[in-house]
Amino acid sequence: MPRSQRPLHEPTLLESLAQHMAPGALPAAVLDRQAQSLHVQHPLGHSALHAQALAGGSLLACGMAGRLRQRAERPGTLDDPYAPCLGLTVALAGRIQWQDARGRWLDSGAAGSVLSQSGPLQGGSALSAGGFSHCHVAASRALLERWLGAPDLQGLHSQAARWLESCLRGKQHTGQLQRHGPLPPGMAQTAARLQSLLLSSHGAPTLAQALQIEGLTLALIGQWLEQPGTDAAANHGPIVSAPASFNAASARRHARWQRAVDDAVDILRAEYARAPSIAELARRVGLNECYLKRHFRQRTGLGIAAFVRQQRMACALALLESGPCAVQDVARHVGYQSLGHFARAFRAAHGCLPSDVRAN
Repeated sequence: MPRSQRPLHEPTLLESLAQHMAPGALPAAVLDRQAQSLHVQHPLGHSALHAQALAGGSLLACGMAGRLRQRAERPGTLDDPYAPCLGLTVALAGRIQWQDARGRWLDSGAAGSVLSQSGPLQGGSALSAGGFSHCHVAASRALLERWLGAPDLQGLHSQAARWLESCLRGKQHTGQLQRHGPLPPGMAQTAARLQSLLLSSHGAPTLAQALQIEGLTLALIGQWLEQPGTDAAANHGPIVSAPASFNAASARRHARWQRAVDDAVDILRAEYARAPSIAELARRVGLNECYLKRHFRQRTGLGIAAFVRQQRMACALALLESGPCAVQDVARHVGYQSLGHFARAFRAAHGCLPSDVRAN
């Protein structure tokens, strides 16, 4: 575009995300330009989204968690304002659905998936009813150019660099999400920590929080790019390659374990307030306790108890921020009989007391 025809102000990733939210009729969306943050309460349930702009607006981190009463769908559009050069969504819990080029609906699975985006989404997208927990990060074209243009950077001919170059050239602008998996444990842990920081910050983050958020955002992108099997031309993103010894029998066994963990995640998302014991959960999904604990951590990056606590704390935060419920009622709703235990768990997860949220 000639210089004279360029707009005076191109929206940042944060501003374009706010515009992306507008068609969904979300009256509780608050864009704070001074704090460079976006906060959204979804009208279809107790859920919250907090996005934070970083690195002068060229980097974005977004945490989403809560519980929806019904499926929330966003129709596709040919001129979606949100078009990151590189975007990654880590589905820690809950299903994300989207349409492919033929209009067919695809599913991320219950947990443990990474979805990539380059350019605007043209198909529809949706969140399934029930509990969900997602972390999204994005980088602008200018930032990718800066990374690839660093004179002292090694590995500019690596598969990761070729993937970034393909994003810049528009080769990955498919208009839809691309699913990659399984989610490596390290990425799951980084995403869970990043999401916790984002959802616990109210207004502008402190300097310490901002530094941690930016560091974790960059770490998440770096972890994704260093996965073996990154090949922009063939795979449309990093795929974890199976070892040569991964024969048909072990593949079937792995698929059975994966289904069992998906079932366990679904059970805990639905019953986190009265979560079953590990023994009961293992019996219900048909898996040995040791296998369940090992593969659950591999898929989600969290132990079973930590996952339940994450679900409880995400729901508690959403309830306190969006409704008139008393702290005692919220504690009981998410499964705590002791207000003291609830307050300690809430502070560990969000960095503040439940009463601080209510006061604000």
